Amino acid sequence: MLATLPRALVAAAMLAPSSLCQMQPGHSIATVSITGQPGEMYDIDHQAGTATLLTIGTALSSSGPNCVLMTNVVTGFVGTNTTGNIYSILVLSNTVTETLLNTTPTAGANVAQLAILGNDLYFTTQTAGVAGTLQRVSMGGGPVTSVLDIATLGATGLANACAVIGTRVFVATFNSSPANTATSPGELIEYDTATNTGRIVLNLPPGGFAPGGSPWNTGIVNMYEDPLQPGILVLQGVYGDLLRIDPVAGTVVSAVWTGVLNAAGNALVSGTVNSFAFDPTAADWIVGTRYGSIEVWVHNQQAEQKLVGVGSNPTATSNSVTGIYYFPAGAGIDVSYGAGCPGNDGWTPTDSSYGAPIAGNSGFRLALFSANPGDLAVLLVDFQNVVFGGVPLPIDLSVIGAPGCLLRTGNAINLFVVTSGTGSGGGRAIVPLALPTSFLGLTFYRQWAELQVTPTNALGIVGSNARQLTVQ
Repeated sequence: MLATLPRALVAAAMLAPSSLCQMQPGHSIATVSITGQPGEMYDIDHQAGTATLLTIGTALSSSGPNCVLMTNVVTGFVGTNTTGNIYSILVLSNTVTETLLNTTPTAGANVAQLAILGNDLYFTTQTAGVAGTLQRVSMGGGPVTSVLDIATLGATGLANACAVIGTRVFVATFNSSPANTATSPGELIEYDTATNTGRIVLNLPPGGFAPGGSPWNTGIVNMYEDPLQPGILVLQGVYGDLLRIDPVAGTVVSAVWTGVLNAAGNALVSGTVNSFAFDPTAADWIVGTRYGSIEVWVHNQQAEQKLVGVGSNPTATSNSVTGIYYFPAGAGIDVSYGAGCPGNDGWTPTDSSYGAPIAGNSGFRLALFSANPGDLAVLLVDFQNVVFGGVPLPIDLSVIGAPGCLLRTGNAINLFVVTSGTGSGGGRAIVPLALPTSFLGLTFYRQWAELQVTPTNALGIVGSNARQLTVQ
């Protein structure tokens, strides 16, 4: 597939011992834009919660790695920002070896996302006066073919995401202006490779970010076919919007906002995002932020700053995780089956574990995020989620002073932890849970209850999302 790399090198890589294969199950490879510095790439170990800087070549680094798409654990592709180039890559032993694929210039800069159709890579770029051009290049290397200038369809947003379903290539555009003053809300565009025709599927709806009560547009930065709903597109907005769109019907299937309300109104507290990837074990989205961290989106809430320190600039907001590709951990299930309820300043305590629930995994950890530091957190664990003290679940806690909160699991086991961290929504609790081989086939349910020092409701308790874990 990567004809531009020496065949012997590719063959050696594919046969290399696992100790040399940098990207392991449960890891991600990420591209990072650094303000005032060359770009970087990282190996992210989601169980350990670490980010390891990879060695990359000067050409790739200076071009600004801007997105990544892997075809296996050692080979893949990177699109760059400043030059708009496409590289094939080989990843071994902390080193990324890149080879330039496009033998002719692309139509501009900011290759924000790559998508494979047949033997071609599809991507978009932007340039002065041009909102975006959809292009393709052979995965084996060669000249670039311009396919569609999206402005010819009437699009006015900036092309910023690309995905493929069947023989159709989709482009989503970026507009982050206030919805009531913007000239364009952003668009979803379809290019049919069978007929070589393009169309605007729909204008995108306003997002959930609404400072002062004025909604802003979503500002789409990434897009994929939904792994759980084939034929449906999932779009990620810079302020925390998650849209699902049926491109055939041209309708919005669902729209949620994972951003956080504060005491002053509908304003963004957590910061902006730039990339995401799906974790099939948890059925959650792994999200790369524009402040050098990884968070996780669960339902309409987020595990804030689950992993920090991605990027070498000492100023967190100078490190933007522009692209991320996740390698599934394999067996095991750890899925959320019910949302939590918000606490102080709009934060909802969020359960998101470290690692995969695989029998024999001694490093697995349970964790709570987006709580308030210093609060007492109670982890409720049971082998069933049918009754709590003989009362059928879920139990609506509104009647005892916690509006919108549901108790969703039993409490055969209770564990008490005081949350650490700093700042509103920065509280967390981490509990090691080794999974011996004897746990194979075991299923249990859990939910966190946060007892607030500064109560949000009359009960003084808010709850996390609930999760079901099955060890495989």
